[in-house]
This record gives sequence, C-alpha cells and structure tokens, in this order.
Amino acid sequence: MDWRRQAGDRSRIDHRATGSGPVSPAAFVWFGNTGTYLLIGGMLAVEFAVRIWRFPDYRFKNPLQFAREARLRMPNIVAALKNG
Repeated sequence: MDWRRQAGDRSRIDHRATGSGPVSPAAFVWFGNTGTYLLIGGMLAVEFAVRIWRFPDYRFKNPLQFAREARLRMPNIVAALKNG
C-alpha cells in the first residue's frame, strides 16, 4: 500500500504531490519578497543598538558618520588594496 494513501496518517503526506503546502502561497510570497528585507533591517537595528550599548566610547555614533568617514578614506583603502 502506498504510504500517501494511508487513511489515518496525514503527517506523512508529500505536500508536493498533493498541491498543498505547510504555508499558503500568499504567505510564502510575502515573506520571500518583503518579510526577508524587514527581518534583515530589524537584525541590523538590533545589532546597532547592542553595539552602542556594549561599546559606549566607540568613535562612530551613527551609520551616517561612519559612511562619511569611509568615503573620506576610500582613496587610501583603494590604494592599499591595489598595492596588496
């Protein structure tokens, strides 16, 4: 007897074969297209908050200040990478 046709055991059904899945297609699409970016942004915000809490004397107080400093130092960084 095929394991998919056993009447009492719905936990062993191959969802690919039946056309239904553990999540709805709309939920899968939303998470894949939008939720992932929100999750990554939230993780970056939490990481920044922990860094500010753990290292209060850190030079850069916000990401904008860090970006400005990196932009000013970019020619030196590129030269160092080219020269090995």
